[in-house]
Amino acid sequence: MLRFVVVVLAIGSVAWGQGEVHNDATYVVIRGPEFTIRLGKEAKGGITSLVDNSSGQEFAVKDAPAPLFQIAVSPRGKSVEKLVWLSSRDAETVEYVVEKNRASLTFKAIGGRRVTAVCVVKLSADGKLALWSFRVESEEALILEDVEYPVIALRAPLGGNGESDAFVYGLSMGGVFQQPHRWPLGKWVAARQPSVLAAQFGCYYDARAGVYTATRDTKGYPKSLGMRRTKTGVELFWRHHGFHDLSKPFKLAYPIGQGTFRSPKAERPTDWRDAADIYKAWALKQPWCKRTLARRDDLPNWLRQGPMMVRFGRHWLGRPERIEGWLKDYYAKYFPNVPLIVAFWGWEGIGSWVSPKYFPPYPSENGFRKYVDAVHAAGGHTFFWPSGYQWALTYQKRDDDTFEYDGREWYAREGKSHTIITRNGSPYIRKYRWLRGGENATLCRGDAWTRNWLNNIAVELAKRGGDMIQVDQVVSGGMPGGGNCFSAQHGHPPGPGLWDAEAFHEQLRTMRDVCKAVNRDIIVGFEQPQELFNQEIGIQDYRDWQVVWKPMAPGHTPASVFSYLYHEFVPCFQSNPRRNDKRMMAYCLVNGQVPHIVPHWPVYPAPLLKNGGFEVWEENVPEGWQHVKGWKDKKFEGVPYCDEKVKHGGRFSLRLECRKEDGITQVSQNVPIGDGALEVGKRYRLSLWFKAENLPKPNAIPFAALTRQLKSKGGGKITVMQCDEWRRGEAEFTVPEGADFLRIMLNIVGPCKIWIDDIALEEQTGDGEWRPVMTKGVPADHDLAVQWVELFHGKGRSYLLLGRMLHPPKLDCGEVNISKERTLPAILHNAYCAPDGSEAVVLVNITDVAQRGKLAWAGQTIDLSLKPWEVRLIEK
Repeated sequence: MLRFVVVVLAIGSVAWGQGEVHNDATYVVIRGPEFTIRLGKEAKGGITSLVDNSSGQEFAVKDAPAPLFQIAVSPRGKSVEKLVWLSSRDAETVEYVVEKNRASLTFKAIGGRRVTAVCVVKLSADGKLALWSFRVESEEALILEDVEYPVIALRAPLGGNGESDAFVYGLSMGGVFQQPHRWPLGKWVAARQPSVLAAQFGCYYDARAGVYTATRDTKGYPKSLGMRRTKTGVELFWRHHGFHDLSKPFKLAYPIGQGTFRSPKAERPTDWRDAADIYKAWALKQPWCKRTLARRDDLPNWLRQGPMMVRFGRHWLGRPERIEGWLKDYYAKYFPNVPLIVAFWGWEGIGSWVSPKYFPPYPSENGFRKYVDAVHAAGGHTFFWPSGYQWALTYQKRDDDTFEYDGREWYAREGKSHTIITRNGSPYIRKYRWLRGGENATLCRGDAWTRNWLNNIAVELAKRGGDMIQVDQVVSGGMPGGGNCFSAQHGHPPGPGLWDAEAFHEQLRTMRDVCKAVNRDIIVGFEQPQELFNQEIGIQDYRDWQVVWKPMAPGHTPASVFSYLYHEFVPCFQSNPRRNDKRMMAYCLVNGQVPHIVPHWPVYPAPLLKNGGFEVWEENVPEGWQHVKGWKDKKFEGVPYCDEKVKHGGRFSLRLECRKEDGITQVSQNVPIGDGALEVGKRYRLSLWFKAENLPKPNAIPFAALTRQLKSKGGGKITVMQCDEWRRGEAEFTVPEGADFLRIMLNIVGPCKIWIDDIALEEQTGDGEWRPVMTKGVPADHDLAVQWVELFHGKGRSYLLLGRMLHPPKLDCGEVNISKERTLPAILHNAYCAPDGSEAVVLVNITDVAQRGKLAWAGQTIDLSLKPWEVRLIEK
């Protein structure tokens, strides 16, 4: 029996003067004031031309258009390993009809199957965008799982050598993808909403003009936006996810906008902010932009006063007296009266990020109370990050395949029935590196039981003094596995759907409500931004600088896309600050993020080399040192021990032992190079005392000056050998240029039993004497941090916290390399509009030398001269 499929695509027209839609023998043409789109009939409706009317620039690949759409289907009621993909090219016939307000393309018998799909595109009311929609019907027993639509093949490069080509989309980590034509064939990037597509728009452009696309979904249906490198250029596509039974027609619940854009100012090249402005004009009318931070009366007032933030890890939590010392002798001394957010990592009872065995917390209920009370006594606000919907089955795998923690019976009894069920019927269980060989199951938030379970955890934290709760490991509001739960027992439709976003809205609302009964000023947030939930939260974890060390593609450079859209609605903080990374700090400063500093200890002058006498130990490792258990594919079998009987001085020494002939034992420490640390070009001496009972072969204790990418710039070694008495070894060195830190590796190869003690790092004075290298009692980034906090909390608060981000004005200055492929301006800058309408530019010199520049702003050219790491605010 002959099977057939029907697909319909509709394109609507607008009133005369705003554009036109017409149909001829070769094309269906959609022409607006800004752009012209042609759908080729030989290409069965594929987009063969997309022209920017003003510049005349052609973006589409005329000779090799992509299929206008692709759909993925599966047989109803059957488990399949691969979906069946059908495209517009597979249609047996295509009908083209232009009516009064639309043009329709009807695709019939796609792939010989009985399916009807309807795609609708019409000009927006102002004619500046083409709005596409889509509908599918079928007489077969099919499930529609994905719709890829609209798809457009674009030129790459766009023109010439493509030097200014770039792709930007609403990625939660932000960033600009420079020169996609340099991507390898087949390379692609994509982001999903709800998940790491934090805002539902994208653009591809060069200095002249660009292509804009955005969905107009006000609710949060699951979708993805992506770009892939092809032989003829790149393809830009939306993919709409679902699990729709085609016994009923499917209609896409929102339109997709498409058009062109360019810089409104002839003197300024086109960039992604011009596209973001188009998107923001629509977004401002949506529920997630109901109230700006300045107008949020549901949040405590201190949050609008310009707070700062610090985070203490598990090694701090075991010593609450140090947290008290840092608060008293550093925070209170240098940042008095500035509201302080204190995040805690590692408070979980079993281990960091091990859920849900949280209580009693680490190190104990009393210890937990001590560091919470210390924060409150200092006027601070505690911030806890439970691991979302994760349930740890096991943690810390042992050599005999047992686990330090095994919660599988508890999970089977209480959690298993609420776990995400994959399409093959199995629970969603995965290994995560922080579980050290263990596994997590992920519970389904569409299940009301799960939402109540997480709310109860939040309430327990509020009862223990928690002021802020971050639902962690729900990246950008998304679930592991895409939230694709196929359970029939959880109270939601099977597969991906709107229910997932609705469930998280409900989670955030109810969590805040139940916690307010304990702490009326509770603040809720989640990991990485997502526009859909802006109004339910009060603070936002952000990680846009991380593309510097975690690029998604060649040429991925940092850009604060989410903050450009939503800076005035939710305060963002950089989730993972790095110690003494002043460029990261400067980037966060100009992008209006909450100052987040890394705590240091001690807070008074002390040797730069930490714990060289091995007097302080933490979990069988000397504090300040790292037990390296392997490198790449090589496992290091050796073990460090604290020895109180054999020592050179003090109470303890470090003993290293290994029995394997080819075994390796290593304990290492990184010593910073730069401000307040080791200085380039200066002479130093590293010394240690050793004693070896079993060391068949002499070994070299190496040290190396390394970059952050672990490239060596030079180093040295101290030779150790078997001996019955304590001996001293030393090596002198000069710090080379280009290194970020000195790595000291107490590395022994082969069988050993060796003691090491009283390591010293000394500097040579002008008269040739040696003295210990000492810290100043404040970190190297202290001066920049003080400038940041004072500006954010003081004169710059209405801009950097409450203001709307603007296009930064043109600034001519030098550049600085941050990696082989990436440069940044030597002076970073940004512009803001305060709630009262006043405007300002903030600038930071991100180099160790004075920088000059010319700022073109407010109709004048301002000559700038900034000292090293100087911060400046210029108000209009």
